[in-house]
Amino acid sequence: MRKESTPPYCRLHTTVPIRYQSYDKALRPVKVTGIYKFESFWHPAKTLSQLLRECKGELSRYGKVNSKDGTVGGVPVKMVPSTTYPEEQLTAAELKAPKGYRYWEVLPDSKTVRLLSVWDHEQVDVEKKTARGKRIANDSRYLPPVTVSMPPAWVIVAPFSGYLPDRNKRVIPTLEQAQAKLAGLLDGSTSESIEEVFGWPNQEDLVHIAFRRRTPPKNDRKFWEITGQQFKNAEKVLYRILHYFAPINIQDFYKGLLIRLHHPTGQGFIDLGTWKREIDIRLYIDKTICAQLKSAAIVRGGWAGAQKNEVSCPPGMTAWYELMVKLLQTKTMIYSGNNFEV
Repeated sequence: MRKESTPPYCRLHTTVPIRYQSYDKALRPVKVTGIYKFESFWHPAKTLSQLLRECKGELSRYGKVNSKDGTVGGVPVKMVPSTTYPEEQLTAAELKAPKGYRYWEVLPDSKTVRLLSVWDHEQVDVEKKTARGKRIANDSRYLPPVTVSMPPAWVIVAPFSGYLPDRNKRVIPTLEQAQAKLAGLLDGSTSESIEEVFGWPNQEDLVHIAFRRRTPPKNDRKFWEITGQQFKNAEKVLYRILHYFAPINIQDFYKGLLIRLHHPTGQGFIDLGTWKREIDIRLYIDKTICAQLKSAAIVRGGWAGAQKNEVSCPPGMTAWYELMVKLLQTKTMIYSGNNFEV
């Protein structure tokens, strides 16, 4: 699809013969004289001066570019239009698309446009009632196609489908949405392929929304250790940590910190580390939102979870921690290229 006013891609040729380097049949460099064709320059333009302005940076290696005189390095050039045009996208504003529609499909025979909430090939699955198509149709975000008039001043040429650039943006979930989607992906109640259909981030991206490596502002807060635990199958857990958060700093497998992950609000953080050569996890929460259950013992244990009965914190913070535990306990596809899953 393209607008009637859109110019074709154009090349530049010199208008007079010049001497330049070429190659013979044996691919040996030779000097020849003739019309030089700037084969690498391929831009849409309505006039020669526009084409020269568009290509000025690329043409500068040939000498001074003068768009008024139509010369490159002092040599006059001409614009040679092609029969190829840029592909353009219809917009939601032009089509007056209702909220939720992100794609379009032109019906050439009727000169109308179908607005789609999913890609056209996914809409085919819906119409054929395939297993995947049924899952898409049953999703609350799915909207049935709507037919609208073709906007004026457009030329109907293949491809006959595309996306709405002013509507087709990735969903940016809130922290609560990211945690809920991630929890659904981990327990199998949510399908990553269906989430992708509606523009939601994949599992790895959701992890990085919910667990931040960078220290949030107000890092002068004081934190209490709330809870923690050691993981079984430490080598698998380590692979999963590397998959989601590499690079990490491994300095001491006996008692060391691998990585610190912060809550997006800055109210807590998780330490993933080692304790006597096992992988452990510890939750720390801002003291101002915690309640002390009993006085700290005179002799305090150093293992993860040793202080778990001394302090309580808001349920949302422990749910955030438990989501990380679930993430690192769940079988993960590390590299699908050779079916590497741990």
